Amino acid sequence: MTAHPPETSERSDLGWILLGMKGILSPPALILTTAFFGFAGLCREAGISWQEAAFMTATVWALPAKIILLGAITAGTSLPAAAFAVALSSLRMTPMVVALMPELRGPKTKVPTLLFLSHFVAITAWVFAMERMEDVPRDKRALFFGGFAVTLTAMNTVLVAIVFNLMGQLPALATGALAFLTPVYFFNSLYGSARDVSGRLALFCGMAALPPAHWLSPGYEAPRRGHRRRARRLCRRAAHQGAARRRLMSDWAYSNVVPWWPYVFILLGGWLPTDMWRYLGVVSASRIDETGEAAAIARTIATSLVAAVIAQLVFYPSGALADIPTVVRVAALGAGFTAFQLSRRRILVGILAAELVIGGWALVIGLG
Repeated sequence: MTAHPPETSERSDLGWILLGMKGILSPPALILTTAFFGFAGLCREAGISWQEAAFMTATVWALPAKIILLGAITAGTSLPAAAFAVALSSLRMTPMVVALMPELRGPKTKVPTLLFLSHFVAITAWVFAMERMEDVPRDKRALFFGGFAVTLTAMNTVLVAIVFNLMGQLPALATGALAFLTPVYFFNSLYGSARDVSGRLALFCGMAALPPAHWLSPGYEAPRRGHRRRARRLCRRAAHQGAARRRLMSDWAYSNVVPWWPYVFILLGGWLPTDMWRYLGVVSASRIDETGEAAAIARTIATSLVAAVIAQLVFYPSGALADIPTVVRVAALGAGFTAFQLSRRRILVGILAAELVIGGWALVIGLG
């Protein structure tokens, strides 16, 4: 049993909550925040409102799931298909929650409390908690984790709303550079968090599979149906890009008739298929082996699906990202990954290297 110093044992409940809140200044939390700059840009390019983007951030607290849901909305995918794709990408939540619950559960922690806290379990919160739980008394761990996770979610929700609106004042190139934060962050993060060779192979194979699929079926995207080129032509001819996109959408188009429908779509297509795996992890924490074959298969499938979304953003983007040449986007991703590896897998270094490549290209064309 871990012995804690006297000052640790004497800290009040509020003190543990505040200590957890200070965790938003930790490197993992700050790196995640940079990725949400990119997410805000993607939301703006997709034509959804800032209120919908903020609501999605708070309710679907898993960035890969949000990216997949946003792609499905833009593509006009049906609600059941969008929910299925999000559910597949969120399978990894169950083993993460299963691994964390034994560390988080105190002698008096109730199941409803664990179910509530499980909503905030994602890669960043999971890494933060697993690194620090041993230094927190067991009966204070739920307070400590809640202080960190709830604050992190609230901060990024507000951030998305602010950045979304500020991007309207930025040049298209700056918006594209911010949007490119998302694929760089995900690529390096997934590679760095892969537990074995199969996880890394799933990452590279998922990305490599998209260009052939796009060549065989130019309208293909993961996970989408329809034709990007036709959608882009129609959107460019429209006076209001967001309204034009929505006319092309399937179930999402009900928002033209029912103003609150987008929020129902986000709940049913994003929150439910993500959090159900978290809840499953809470109630079955003692029955699922995180190191078992089933968990490994789930992680591999989820990784390859998210990798396809990364490839979509790099090779076949829309909006401001499309204004950056493909060769520059690929070079930026390669530079970011190389810097990530050379810096002993510091994600922030990789992000900065990628943005420097885009900034250098912008400088060259500006001078030319």
